[in-house]
Amino acid sequence: MSCKIGDARLGSMETGTAVVRALIAAKQTGCDLINMSFGESYIHSSGGRFEQLAAEFVERHGIVFVSSAGNNGPCLSTVGAPGGTNAAIISVGAYVSPGMMEVQYSLSEQLPATNYTWSSRGPTPDGRAGVQICAPGGAIAPVPTWTLQGKQLMNGTSMSSPNCCGGLALVLSAAKAQGTPYTAAAVRRAIENTASPVEQIEPWALGAGLLNVPRAHEYLSRFTGKAELLGVAATLPARGGARGLYLRNASEVESKMALQVASASHAETGLEMREVSECAL
Repeated sequence: MSCKIGDARLGSMETGTAVVRALIAAKQTGCDLINMSFGESYIHSSGGRFEQLAAEFVERHGIVFVSSAGNNGPCLSTVGAPGGTNAAIISVGAYVSPGMMEVQYSLSEQLPATNYTWSSRGPTPDGRAGVQICAPGGAIAPVPTWTLQGKQLMNGTSMSSPNCCGGLALVLSAAKAQGTPYTAAAVRRAIENTASPVEQIEPWALGAGLLNVPRAHEYLSRFTGKAELLGVAATLPARGGARGLYLRNASEVESKMALQVASASHAETGLEMREVSECAL
């Protein structure tokens, strides 16, 4: 199903009310997957209503949520929201293969596969990786028929995110056909552990690697029922609730430091367990 979240009166900008209504509609119609190619620049985690609902839909209702990483690369910490904001959402970078380069840019020589330079990079300013995985970021776009450009080629993480979502639809379809139980956390573990590495791409752009549908399906089938998977959120209370440690400047590693880490685990039933531990660097 498709939901319109952009308001033409605001230059097609999405609104908070619209995205919340879209989430509710997805739940009511029984969607297993959500793709969101809309996004904004990311400054800090807002903790707003949409972010809370998105996390709940993933952790409690088992809906897999995929979002574009953004098109503001190649600098570090350019990943956008909601992918960079919400740890429950799978943020997807844009990959380009040699074949895609030849078709889209008529290159006279073959270059190795890479991520598009403009594909946003992590980590987020509060320490999260930012990009979990990448997928092909070019596609034949569904442009309006009146433009007479039905075969228009476009690129962006707005293409890589639905590409990833379509690949995950195949994984979930096979799991349902075979009677394989799964959770959103299990699906995420499967794709991150089976993604194909791509040489010469930094992990802040690539994430775990290029989505590999057959291997992800095999992994999900192989490890089903081994243990109940929980979504774990970790924060650093000493740094204002940061979700990770981001050491970018040389001065930050000149001496040892001790940090408290608080973790919260959420089962599909809504169970929550909190504990605080200390780590030394």
